[in-house]
Amino acid sequence: MEDIHVMLASRWPSYSHKKPLPLFAPDPQFAPSLFSMLLAISPSNFHHAKELSPLKEVFFLLFGYEEITEEKLPSAQYSILEYALCDAHLWEETLVCLGELHKAAILPKEHVQTLAGMALHVEPTPTFSLDMPVAEGFDFHGQKEALLKVAHTLFYELLESQSLKETCQSVIQRLGDTAFSIGITGVMNAGKSTFLNALLKQEILGTSTVPETANLAIIKHASAPQAIVHFWNAAEWESIEQSAQNSESMARFVETTKARFGAEWATLVRPEGVSQTIPLETLGQFTSAKLSEGKCNLVKCVELYTDVALAKEGISIVDTPGLDDPVVQREEITKQYLVQCDVMIHLMNASQSATKKDVDFIIDALTYQRISRLVILITRVDMLSSAELEEVIEYTTRSITNQLKSLGKAQLIEPILKKIAIFPVAGELALWHRTGRAKEALARGYDEEQTGILAIERYLHEVLFGKENERATLAIGANTKALRLACEQQHTQYGAHLARLDVSVEELERRYDALKEQNVRANLERLLEELERLKGEFESYLATMKQFASSRFATLRAELLRRLASDITYTLRKESRFPKSERLEMMIYTAVKDGLMDTLREYRFALYRHMGAQSESLSVEYATVCAIEPLTFDPKAYIDEAAKKGLLSADNSLLSDALCGLVARASKKQTEPLFEAMEKTIATFFEQLEHKSMPRLYEVGSEMVAQFYAQTQAPAQEARAQIDEEEKALKEALALALSEQKTLDVRKQELRQKRAGLEEVMAYFDGVRP
Repeated sequence: MEDIHVMLASRWPSYSHKKPLPLFAPDPQFAPSLFSMLLAISPSNFHHAKELSPLKEVFFLLFGYEEITEEKLPSAQYSILEYALCDAHLWEETLVCLGELHKAAILPKEHVQTLAGMALHVEPTPTFSLDMPVAEGFDFHGQKEALLKVAHTLFYELLESQSLKETCQSVIQRLGDTAFSIGITGVMNAGKSTFLNALLKQEILGTSTVPETANLAIIKHASAPQAIVHFWNAAEWESIEQSAQNSESMARFVETTKARFGAEWATLVRPEGVSQTIPLETLGQFTSAKLSEGKCNLVKCVELYTDVALAKEGISIVDTPGLDDPVVQREEITKQYLVQCDVMIHLMNASQSATKKDVDFIIDALTYQRISRLVILITRVDMLSSAELEEVIEYTTRSITNQLKSLGKAQLIEPILKKIAIFPVAGELALWHRTGRAKEALARGYDEEQTGILAIERYLHEVLFGKENERATLAIGANTKALRLACEQQHTQYGAHLARLDVSVEELERRYDALKEQNVRANLERLLEELERLKGEFESYLATMKQFASSRFATLRAELLRRLASDITYTLRKESRFPKSERLEMMIYTAVKDGLMDTLREYRFALYRHMGAQSESLSVEYATVCAIEPLTFDPKAYIDEAAKKGLLSADNSLLSDALCGLVARASKKQTEPLFEAMEKTIATFFEQLEHKSMPRLYEVGSEMVAQFYAQTQAPAQEARAQIDEEEKALKEALALALSEQKTLDVRKQELRQKRAGLEEVMAYFDGVRP
C-alpha cells in the first residue's frame, strides 16, 4: 500500500504513515458515493468542507467520529483507499462518482486524475472456462443442472448488467420451481393405495398407515416425514350442506357427521379453515374411515411429506378418494388438482373394469379437464388368464368409444384414444417385491417385471422427463433461450464499452450530454404512469363483469330447462313415455359443461375487447420510444383457462339424480307440476354453481389484467433499463478516460475476458438441443 502513503503525503504536509482509522464498511450500494465525498476533501477546501453537515454525517457513519479534523482525515482517506482499491468494481464506481463531482465543478480535474491513477491491489480476472460437457439428446435432469450451473456462472462471473442478472435469477427460480405431478384416481377398492405403495417402494398408504383412506392426499418430498391435515372451512361445509338438499346419501353424511362432533365442531370447521401438522404415523386417526371415528368427514385434504425416491426426483403425487365418494365436493377438488397433473393414472379392478362411473370420469378428464396423458391400470391381473385380460382391455376401449358416440363427440374418439395408455398390474405382488416379500411373489409365479410395475415406471419416466413432455422441453428450451439472449445482450454491451474506451473525453462528454437531453426517459415514465392508471381502471371494471357473468348463468339455466321440457314433451307425444334417464343425464351433462365453457369464452372476449383497444392505442402512441405488442385473443385458450380454474370441475350428478327422480315420479298426463319442480331444482343448482364460479371467473379476469400490464410494461421497462445502462457505461468510460493508462488497460482486459467467457457459454448453448 506504499503508493497510497506516497499520494497522501504529497497532498497533506502533516501526513506521515499514520495509523489508519478503523472503517465501518458501508452498504456496497452506497459506498462509492460516500467514499467519493470524503476523498474529494483536500487541504485547499478542508476548512470549508469540515463544517458541512452532510460530510460530517458521512464521516460519523464510516468512522464513528462526529468532527472532521486535519489529523484524522488523511488516515480516514488511507482506510478508504485501502478498502476500495481491493475491489475493482467498487473502485470503478467510486471513480464514476468522483467524475460527477468534477463535472459539477466541485473537484479539480487534476485531483480526479491523481486518484484514477492509483493502482488496483487485485489480480486481473483469470481466463474463464465453463468446463462442462455438452448434453447429447434430451436429458431433463442433466440439462436442468447444467442450466443452473450456467446461470450461476453468468450471475457471479460474467454479467454486469443488473437487468440481465435479474434474468439469471428468474431462470434459477423457474428451474428450481419446476416439478411434475401424477394423479391417482379410481373407484373405491380399485387398489389405489396398494399400487401407490408399490410405486413409492414403501407402505405409506394402505392398511399399514392409512387404512381405507377417504381423503385427497398430496405426497411431496421432505427429509423429515410429517403430514398436514386441512379441514373444510365454514363456506365449504355450507356448500356440502346445500348439496345434501338434493341427495339422501349426502343428507345422511351431514347428519351423522354433525351428530358425532357436537361442541368440537366449532374448533375444526372455522371461517378461515383449520390445518394441523402431525406425525405421519398418526394420519390414520384423521383420515381413515375405520380409525378416525368420523373425523375424516371433516378433512378436505392432507399433505404427506416423505423421503421416498420418486418424490426426490421432483414428482408430487395426488392420491384421490374413490370416485364413488358420496361427497361430491371431494370429487370437484380432485378434478381441480388433477388438471394441474402431468399424468393421470386411473385404476380399474380387473373384475369390475370400465364401469359407467369409470368411463364418464375418463371422458370428462380428457375432454373438459384437459388432462394430456392418461394411464389406465387394470389391477389384480394375477387373477386373470391372458385371454381374459385381453378381453378386459378390449371392453374398456369399446366402452369409451361408445360413450363418446352417445355424447355426440365421435370426432374425439381418435384423439382421446391416442392420449390413453393401458397397462396391466399386479399391485399386491409388486408391493411384496419391494417390501421384503419377494419370495412369496415368486412363489406365485411373478417376478418384479411380470407384476407390471417396472413397465409403468419406465413409461412414467419417459412421459415426465422425456422429449415428448411439452412442459419438460419448454422448461429447458425457454430457460436456455433466456440465458442465451442475456449472453448476447451483455456481449454486445461489452463490445460497445470497449469501443467507448477508445473515444476521447470530449466525445464522451458530448454523448453523455446528448443522452441527458433526450426526452425518451420522460416519455417512458409517462407510459409507465399510464399503464398503472389503466391497470387500476381494468381491475375496477372486473367488478362490473359480475353482472355480465350472472346474466350468462341465467341464460344457461333457462336453456337447460327449455331443452329438457322440449325433449320430455316430444317423447311423451311420440312414444307416450318419458325419456330414458340416460338421455336426460347426457343432456344435463353436455348443457352444463358446454354452457360453462361458452360463458368463460364470452367473459374473456368481453374483457379482451375492453382492453384490446387501449393496448392498440398505446402501441401507436408510444411507438417512438418502445415497441408494444397489441393484445391478442386466442379463442381456444378459454378451454384451458376453464379447466385450470376448476370451472369445468362442477359435478352435475346431484342435479341429474334430482331431475331424473322428478321425472320418474311424474304423471304423464300433467307435466306442468313436473316442469315447475324442475325449474326450482335447476335454479337451486345454478345458484350454487354461480356462487362457486364467480370467484374463479374473477381470477381469470385478474390474470388477463395482469397479462395486459406485464405485456405492455415489459418493453417500457426494458427501454428504460437500456438508457440506464448507456448512461452508466458513459460515466464509466469518462472516469476511465480520466485515469492513467494502466487502470484503463486493466478494465479493457477484464471486458475482453468476460466477453470471451460469454462466447464460450454461447458456444455451449449451440451444442444443446432441447
